[in-house]
Amino acid sequence: MSQIEKNSDAVKPRSYRKGLAKTAQNLLQPLKIFHRQTAIQEEDWEDIESALLMADLGIKTTSVLVEDLQKRSKKLLKNQGDPLEFLRETLADKLIDILGSSQRPLDIPKGQGTILLAVGANGSGKTTTLGKMAFAWQQRGYKTLLVAGDCFRAAAVEQLGIWAQRAGCDFMQADSEKRDAAALAYDAGMRVKAQGYDLALMDTAGRLHNAENLMAELAKIKRVLAKTNPAAPQETLLILDATIGQNALRQAEIFHEKIGLTGLIVTKLDGTAKGGMVVQLAETLALPIYAIGVGEQISDLQDFDVESFCRGLVGLDPKRSLT
Repeated sequence: MSQIEKNSDAVKPRSYRKGLAKTAQNLLQPLKIFHRQTAIQEEDWEDIESALLMADLGIKTTSVLVEDLQKRSKKLLKNQGDPLEFLRETLADKLIDILGSSQRPLDIPKGQGTILLAVGANGSGKTTTLGKMAFAWQQRGYKTLLVAGDCFRAAAVEQLGIWAQRAGCDFMQADSEKRDAAALAYDAGMRVKAQGYDLALMDTAGRLHNAENLMAELAKIKRVLAKTNPAAPQETLLILDATIGQNALRQAEIFHEKIGLTGLIVTKLDGTAKGGMVVQLAETLALPIYAIGVGEQISDLQDFDVESFCRGLVGLDPKRSLT
């Protein structure tokens, strides 16, 4: 069991639908014409393809979806009462098939001193995400340490310290005279071993994927952590801002190439109409998506559930209760 939030349900399907409402609206608006039709006409497929592309599902996935819809429509639409409902259900089912392997729980074994390194661009939501995760794991009885590795942004250090207080977990920051993230990482790794932490969550400064010197700094942090424990960091997660759409894909590819990622967390899905970018990420990188952010509340950082996501993407309620 790997709840993001112990005190609420790990997956709230209706939160998915609410958080993905902008994407669903953007996707479905051009298709509402099908309410007035008894069948999907040949000329309508162009509109369907455009709607899927506008949701940032990407050319490859869109081609697969349209081809599948066309095949199924020839057999099934004769007896369908509502072509739009048929489209939504069929899209959701196909997307669930495509994304199936990207759902994987974040498994943190107790007593093994797991170090999780969070990386990403400025404004992606790293600090807030780590705070919410610390709260969740501490609530589950894990001895948790939050490490403020964004050494040069005082606001990030202060924000993470507030989250540590809220979570009831320990907090670590750089000495005033030693503002080097790699040195802090070494001290944190040694503290994890010496004081028997189950989990340390380390923030890092935001950086663009094409900033070579800053990417090299992340690689150095990983090497330094490995000196304290050859397995560390056991998790290197990229925190991605969904509002940047397809640009997130290139960002993720380069982060993965330069430092090696173990998984993704996608934030701010409630603030974009381009939620389909998650599908491109999953297909291209073959990395697990551990969680998504569908709002600002602590319970809005949700374990990634493929069915809830895919049905929410097309504005459908879940078929089953996941609570």
